[in-house]
Amino acid sequence: MEMLKIQLQDAGRLAAQRTVAASAPASGPTPSLVASQTAHPGTSAPPRRSATRITVELLKTRGLRGLYKGAGATLMRDVPFSMIYFPLFANLNAVGRAEDCKAQERAPFLQSFMAGCMAGSVAAVAVTPLDVIKTRLQTLQKGEGEDSYRGIIDCAQRILKREGPSAFLKGATCRALVIAPLFGIAQGVYFLGVGEHLIGLLG
Repeated sequence: MEMLKIQLQDAGRLAAQRTVAASAPASGPTPSLVASQTAHPGTSAPPRRSATRITVELLKTRGLRGLYKGAGATLMRDVPFSMIYFPLFANLNAVGRAEDCKAQERAPFLQSFMAGCMAGSVAAVAVTPLDVIKTRLQTLQKGEGEDSYRGIIDCAQRILKREGPSAFLKGATCRALVIAPLFGIAQGVYFLGVGEHLIGLLG
């Protein structure tokens, strides 16, 4: 799912690069980041990319293993995220309750929701450098001038050398804005017992 998401998100960027290249004067300078599959005037536009099309292409060209490219980097991001999120949430969720009744009393709904939001945003920002590395590794279609990486360490070294330390925090705010409500809602759903109710219906 991570692989497909990144390819779909990247499709718009590559399409924009092709448009810039196609509309640029013949004698003008070549744009610095132009996808290798540049469209030329008079040629038909490439077919619209979809999750199904990308999956079929990956299976044909790279096999089942291609769908799991960057799996190690994904684990490198998700495991630390969980290690930060769950203890932080548990502590925030226990704020304001007496020590002897923390295990028995359930925190109010709003507290659980806010604790989920805060813990999620903190954990998301903390692992953003790992997410940047994972995304770079899983981006299959490269534009001209864009690097292809040999692995996690090579990717981290090139980013640090060419873009500086600040590159590892690109998208941190957006990640926090996405993850915070996601985990706030997740804790709210858990608080309301929706999962248990659905399991009861299935049982």
